[in-house]
Amino acid sequence: MDCDRLRDLDLVMIWRQSRLQQPMRRIMGPDQEAIELLLAGRGWLRVPGGWREVGPGDLLWHGGGEACIERSDPQHPYVCLALRVRVDPAAGRPAPRWSRWASPVPARAFAREALDRFADPACDRRTLLLQLYAALLLEATRSADGQDQPGALTAFRRLAAARCGDRSVYAFQLARQAGCSQSQIHRLCRRHLGCTPQEVLRRCRLEAARTRIAAGERPLAAVAQACGFSSASTLCRAWRTAYGCSPLAADSGPTGTSSQAKP
Repeated sequence: MDCDRLRDLDLVMIWRQSRLQQPMRRIMGPDQEAIELLLAGRGWLRVPGGWREVGPGDLLWHGGGEACIERSDPQHPYVCLALRVRVDPAAGRPAPRWSRWASPVPARAFAREALDRFADPACDRRTLLLQLYAALLLEATRSADGQDQPGALTAFRRLAAARCGDRSVYAFQLARQAGCSQSQIHRLCRRHLGCTPQEVLRRCRLEAARTRIAAGERPLAAVAQACGFSSASTLCRAWRTAYGCSPLAADSGPTGTSSQAKP
């Protein structure tokens, strides 16, 4: 991390989008970066060619000329940790525009601590900037390209994504195929992802279901079966826990269009 490019920490806050209106368009200046860590709800980020849906655990990094989240679901408005940083405009954005925090639960704990420390007048602002920025940058780059993840964990995650539709598959079986024991994969997942191996498999199943539902596949019972869930109700419970809404609610954007279309 290039510490010299970081000039000042302008803002740390929890942003709770109103149900009654859409977000104002906020474009970063040439010497600004905004970082948004989604904690709840659902929104949309403008990307080349359309819109990208974002939800809990998504980590967004906006550089000069780029806009923050521009659309929110009125039924499930997004909540995020928002940071605004002053930077050297010549350095360029150091992280991917979109990445994933390893687990929404540690993300919420990180957000609470960041807010408390920013509000503390005794906290050195420069030190806080460096610590928060480094933690977010590490998470963004780790999520994007698998840095700091041992080969066994990378293999386990690939296997989980490939076999998540098989309801008879358990995490310990994938661990063996990845070349490690159940206790080893548990330690690796806890250390690098902040969750259990079974939670990794569950997230893969949710992502598979999310893709099918966004494509218009029905009924939910068929989607659940194809994605490794025992029933539609099991899928709905897991979905609500992860995304804060039901699968059918997630399939329609703020104006009732598909979640893949412009909201």
